[in-house]
Amino acid sequence: MFINTKLASYFLLILSLLVWNVSSQNKLISLKGELIDENGTSLKSISIYLVELNITTKSNSAGSFEFKNIPPAIYTLIIESDSHELLTKKVSLKTQNQEIQIVLKRNEKLKEVIVLGKKKNQFKSLGYELEILNIANELNNTKTLNQILEQQSSINVRQSGGLGSRVNYSINGLSEKSVRFFIDGIPMEFYGASFSINTIPISVIDKIEIYKGITPIYLSNDNLGGAINLITKKVSQNLIKISYSFGSFNTHTSSVYTNINLDKKGAYINAFGFYNYSDNNYEIWGDNVLVTDPETFNVTRNNRVERFHDAFQSKGIKASFGIKNRSWTDHFETGLILTDFDKEIQHGPTMEIPFGEATYSQKNGTAYLRYSKKNLLNKKLGIQLFAGYSDRTRVHIDTTKNIYSWNGKIIGQRVLGGEQYGVLTQNTLKKKTFIQKLSADYRLNNQHKAYFTSQIAFVNRTDNDPTITNKNEAYWAPQHFNKNTFGLALDSKWLHRKLSTSFFIKNHSFNAKIKTTEDGQLFKNSNADANFFGFGFSSSYKINQLLILKTSFERANRLPEETEILGDGVNILSTDQLKAEQSFNYNIGVQHQLLLNNNSTLTYNLFFFRRDVDNFIKLWQKDDSAFVYINFDNIDIHGFDAELKYKWKNKFQVNYAISRLFPIIKSRLDSDGNKNLLFNSELPNTLLFKSTLNTQVNFENTFKTNDALSVKWASNFVDSFFVRDNVFGADNKDEIPQQLSHNVGVNYSFPNKKISIGLDCNNIFDAQLFDNFAIQKPGRAFFTKINWSI
Repeated sequence: MFINTKLASYFLLILSLLVWNVSSQNKLISLKGELIDENGTSLKSISIYLVELNITTKSNSAGSFEFKNIPPAIYTLIIESDSHELLTKKVSLKTQNQEIQIVLKRNEKLKEVIVLGKKKNQFKSLGYELEILNIANELNNTKTLNQILEQQSSINVRQSGGLGSRVNYSINGLSEKSVRFFIDGIPMEFYGASFSINTIPISVIDKIEIYKGITPIYLSNDNLGGAINLITKKVSQNLIKISYSFGSFNTHTSSVYTNINLDKKGAYINAFGFYNYSDNNYEIWGDNVLVTDPETFNVTRNNRVERFHDAFQSKGIKASFGIKNRSWTDHFETGLILTDFDKEIQHGPTMEIPFGEATYSQKNGTAYLRYSKKNLLNKKLGIQLFAGYSDRTRVHIDTTKNIYSWNGKIIGQRVLGGEQYGVLTQNTLKKKTFIQKLSADYRLNNQHKAYFTSQIAFVNRTDNDPTITNKNEAYWAPQHFNKNTFGLALDSKWLHRKLSTSFFIKNHSFNAKIKTTEDGQLFKNSNADANFFGFGFSSSYKINQLLILKTSFERANRLPEETEILGDGVNILSTDQLKAEQSFNYNIGVQHQLLLNNNSTLTYNLFFFRRDVDNFIKLWQKDDSAFVYINFDNIDIHGFDAELKYKWKNKFQVNYAISRLFPIIKSRLDSDGNKNLLFNSELPNTLLFKSTLNTQVNFENTFKTNDALSVKWASNFVDSFFVRDNVFGADNKDEIPQQLSHNVGVNYSFPNKKISIGLDCNNIFDAQLFDNFAIQKPGRAFFTKINWSI
């Protein structure tokens, strides 16, 4: 594994030098142009987007624009204007400077336009390690959001089963709560598990922002290891989109999305609903699958059985009313979200003991409003406001005395009820959350821009469990968790806008009122609070339009989360001893695009990182039935990820990505205060090396004029890693073996572009795949998806 990784590193470095050398020999020239309307009048302040190089400029007062220092090639220009029709134009730029004239037709009606991704260009140019995934290319296939993110080099997705099962994400080695999820810039935990990355339909997502390590302050949260921000669709036309997918394991997913314009000024109603269901009854096999004969009580291993108690169901609806383009607001929106899910629990952290009756469910109602206004105070100030309230109820039922075997049969009875933790549970937890976020930006001049973000969250929790006896007064007292964050940033352009910098400070604080217990019966009230400042910078230097160097640094803090402090009311105990995680994050990378000829492009990204983490928070098993979060390991994580992309016209593309981690435990003492025998060893149960290969071939006019057909192949390789540690033994049962899986898909769009069909086969060779303490993932599976636009 190490040799392969070393060779891959040398290959990428040599490739960088070769590509740099070839690129430096290309003659860089300029493309100049003029924008006019049908009457010959010059058009100013119109955005012109050069697709292949991902750069944008605007026309000046004379209607002129220019792209400087670009290599000869065939380019695509997208010209966007609120008052003119959207225009896409091909330009062949040869070996000399070229001038063109473009005529725009006036458009009196509002139409859906292509979002040029200002946020993408802004934060990428400032040195943040940001990857943007365009979901438009994935709408026709049956992939989930988890499967799409799993193909990214820097992200590891650990899923404990099929649809709706618990998912753990890591970015560059930091996982769990160190990686934050957002929906349109709002923390996803505000909406609850019933409206999360496991349940949101892909059809309502426009793109995904992936920040590796350091994040800008507009994502106002304590992101120690990175962030994933889902950007939902923003359309301005009347439409209805219907999507339905079905396949193996009795899996069904469906969604309906609609937008209705109420007037020509920008008032609208927007809504979508979704429904997901799966039996998740896929086959599993191996040494961890023990079957007991109920008559002889003989135990056999390496059985091939179906999961029998793992069904998942989720549904929800989101409706909003909005107003745009008024004197008092650029965009105002208020909305309501109602969601719920039900999940059967098949087993605990490992597959050793199956469960047959334990269940988990959640209902959530959320109301919110958004407000934004730009061009205040002499067109220098912009503000954005979000406020929301959610009411959530979670129910965990585990009362049976039955003991199940992996063949789904009852083989005995427990003295006390409860499959998961050996105790009865009928816990109902009610949680009310209020969140308010205020962001502002102020343009000091053409070179500097300042940003401010503040976010306040209040959580009030009460829970009840009739199976707990001898409750004292403290048990009935509600628990509170308040969390505040704010950030300041200064973004600047230097050296004729070739050098971009961003300096920032962040503050995070929390206060919690907790009920703690030692025996699960007697409770006491306690308080916990903390306040931390963080700081950092990011910068990039644009050697030319195709080659960018980046570096960034942050002193980051990650406060304990609500569940880590207050517990979950079932088996995770509350604590008032937890400290914040702190880390020094370092990043350096290069982005390079090479135009090989008029039809081909080659792009590569190479990114090195280090995370020096103190007070690492992890879940610790306190006794046979209870867990608690503790501070234990100090960890040094370093490594790299790299991606190579080749594209020929719009007909063929291939992406290859690799990631390698070196997570080393630096704690000299263990959790009991003794000498840590794992000092300087690798962090266990951590995926260390992965590679992905994605290939897509596109065909046009295959069966009919204007139809479209695409064929995709995706491969995912994961090297072996230890489930526990590599110090006290390395027998096979403690190691997850190498894994290689392949997915294939075919998508077809009819000529009218209103109907499309996707066919996918996941894990086509039925490989045995593992995750999270050797929990087996689904084998070969087939799915079909139909999209219909009205």
